[in-house]
Amino acid sequence: MKEKAKRLGTILFPVILFLYPLLKITQGIELTDTCYGLVNYRFFPHAGQEWTVATYLANVLGALLMRLPFGDSLVGMRFYTGLFVSAMALLAYFFLKGKMPSWIVFLGEFAAISLCWIPTTSLYNYLTFFLFLCGTVLLYRGLIWQNRKWMAFAGVCLGASVLTRLPNIVECALIIAVFYYGILKKKKVAEIWKDVTACVIGFVAAFLVGFLAISLQFRFDAYPKMLVGLAGYSGTDETYSSLSMITSVVSAYVEAFKWVLILGIAALLGTVLFFLFPGKFEKGKMVLYLCMLPVLLRFLWGRGMFNLQYAFYWSVFEWCMVLLYVAIGLCIWTLADPLVFRRDKLLSLMVLLVILITPIGSNNETYPNMNNLFLVAPVTFWMGYRLLLKLRRLPYSFACRAMLVCVAVVFLIQSTGFGVRAVFRDSIEGQKRDTRVVNCKKLSGAKTNRANAEQLQDVVDYYAEHADELEENSRLLTFGDVPGFCWLFDLPSALSHDWPDMNTYPAETMRTDLEALSQAGEKPLVILCPGKVDTEDAQEAQKWELLQEFLAQNAYEMKLDNGTYQIYE
Repeated sequence: MKEKAKRLGTILFPVILFLYPLLKITQGIELTDTCYGLVNYRFFPHAGQEWTVATYLANVLGALLMRLPFGDSLVGMRFYTGLFVSAMALLAYFFLKGKMPSWIVFLGEFAAISLCWIPTTSLYNYLTFFLFLCGTVLLYRGLIWQNRKWMAFAGVCLGASVLTRLPNIVECALIIAVFYYGILKKKKVAEIWKDVTACVIGFVAAFLVGFLAISLQFRFDAYPKMLVGLAGYSGTDETYSSLSMITSVVSAYVEAFKWVLILGIAALLGTVLFFLFPGKFEKGKMVLYLCMLPVLLRFLWGRGMFNLQYAFYWSVFEWCMVLLYVAIGLCIWTLADPLVFRRDKLLSLMVLLVILITPIGSNNETYPNMNNLFLVAPVTFWMGYRLLLKLRRLPYSFACRAMLVCVAVVFLIQSTGFGVRAVFRDSIEGQKRDTRVVNCKKLSGAKTNRANAEQLQDVVDYYAEHADELEENSRLLTFGDVPGFCWLFDLPSALSHDWPDMNTYPAETMRTDLEALSQAGEKPLVILCPGKVDTEDAQEAQKWELLQEFLAQNAYEMKLDNGTYQIYE
């Protein structure tokens, strides 16, 4: 039996965690976030310089991956970038399996992979998560083993993370763990500061190497210019302001609290049930409470906490919020418990920091947390399992134990359903992905729903028929959340931003870009998706008007309109 368990932990579980992230590489075709990164990699370093510098390391890596066999196809890039998810799951698995049963770690990692909703081609996200995980693991090892070399390597990972995405500077808050563990071990102040210095040296070294590479490639004023440009983002998109990012995270927790409260009240009422007629009808009470749990789930489903539409986030998002609440509560409990080992306290603090740090720098509320559960999920399962074992020794604890198990089981079911079915912005209403776009090498092997495939096929066929008529060094102007056409047709953007719909690209800048095109007599190919233009957004409505004026002034003619996409020449 022990030999079988060992084989599961050392062979089967790692193999599943390696392969699982790669199962959907052929599923879905969409032209926003999935292909936006591909545009940046394809035209690196000439894509919009501000964003190129801000996400420099991700773009360098993406450009290198595109040079690998099949790297110039959607399926190929999904395979290469999906390996980062496999690597994170395996790194966390082997890091944690010596601290807890391997089956608990496996379940946590399986759920974490299932909840990776961001397209893997968005490397500035996945490289962020990967380096953050590496830095956390190395820092833990360095502190436990008292090895400053590992602390320095942790600093290197966090320095590289800042080069991947500027807001990742907040990950430096992991230094709190250095001070905490030093105090916990009653180290001398001088020794604590030596640990801090080792981390800082690694961070600064990695950042300076990246800064030098950026400066040599784009001039030495490129990084300061990028900082000034990013600072102005909040002026055109208030969701990028520091206050907005923090309040959106807080609002997500506030919104989810009602579900946690309902689950808590249900556990409390169940506990009261067992106090009635103490010592009598115990099995009957257990059966009664277990029968009440499906009723509770039906109530939560009816109130909109979740659904069974696994192609969309709402099937699982609120259960992720419940997990985060449980994780935060158990981490605080572990930190406060004087009987817990120091190493477990350190791990709990790091998990708590990961939860708090992950959403900062994003305008997507706590959705980044949903994508970064590689440490959080298994450690939460482990702490919950230990709590279950403690509760077993207490009378009248059946309701609390049943509720913990119920939450864990439902979370695993919903996350697995989401992981098997969901693909970012493709077939979110549950359509079958059974159709391919033909005569397009870059989309070879990829499947989407029939309607999406037919609409894309019209554009692909038109371009294939008229590609020879395009002038040399032609460029492409897109609008309506379709930046991926630039990558699909190997045409750089005619504007200074590859995704002009975004509010980080101001209308005045677009006016300047369009005027420059008119003055130069350049008439780029134009592909629009009018149905995705948000005319209720002031910035986007203004840009749409500017674009219509540009088309009229330069005598553009509509060459294709299939009800979704329009092509102008």
